[in-house]
Amino acid sequence: MVAHDFSLDGNLYQDSHRVTRRPWVAQVAVGISVNGVVAGHGLKLAVMRVYRTLEYEEQETNQAYGSAALSIEF
Repeated sequence: MVAHDFSLDGNLYQDSHRVTRRPWVAQVAVGISVNGVVAGHGLKLAVMRVYRTLEYEEQETNQAYGSAALSIEF
């Protein structure tokens, strides 16, 4: 639960632009990580996808985004 989100609720001290915020937002993150050795160096690949429900009433679709990270140990 979020008590106050400045970007959605506006200023605390004066009237400003705002949207009708939903107080509860669900978020799910799923991913996979693979470790291995290539040419004598440690290699790790991690891929993740995040899904979020609507944050405010005027929002048209749920949010979804992802990330990929590749790291090499020397």
